[in-house]
Amino acid sequence: MKNIKQLIIAADALLKTNVDVDAFRSWEKSSLLALVALLGPLHYYTENFGLFTREKNRRGLLAGTGILTAVQEQFA
Repeated sequence: MKNIKQLIIAADALLKTNVDVDAFRSWEKSSLLALVALLGPLHYYTENFGLFTREKNRRGLLAGTGILTAVQEQFA
């Protein structure tokens, strides 16, 4: 769960700046790998993470962070 928390912190840092597309993609890839490791590839959150983060902007980042927060809460 430490990894999920770190990804949420990274997303918060990105939100405080202009969302750099390369940084977003790096965060997105790391987040997806963490979701697959924790939940498996067929879980709702894992399957839909890419859909929710399709837009490489603040809204996509907020949606992806929401999924990570939900996962964090699920395992709390």
